Amino acid sequence: MDCGSCEFQCANSRYISIDAEVGEGANACAIINTIPDDSVDIEETMVLADLFTVLHEELEKLDPDGKRICELIMQDKTEREIAAEMGLRQSTVNYKKNKAFSVLREALKDFI
Repeated sequence: MDCGSCEFQCANSRYISIDAEVGEGANACAIINTIPDDSVDIEETMVLADLFTVLHEELEKLDPDGKRICELIMQDKTEREIAAEMGLRQSTVNYKKNKAFSVLREALKDFI
């Protein structure tokens, strides 16, 4: 498990073991410990998957206007743009958006 003593190491090799110590004294650590861990957290991934499943189910339960407003919000549309597209007043869009968000907030309270 030590590259320096491995029988397959090439002479004049510039490779070092990831277990090699770097630094000095109290700051010394193995090279492997300096490599960032970009691995995916399985527990976090499962929670997010559950969240997206519940969110999708709840979006499907919304009334057609609430569902469409949420879709347009996800497209970065403003209330004014949504109102123009749906042929509604901006205050109506605001009311329906707040109603839909309230329903979603309640359904997703265990996640947020």
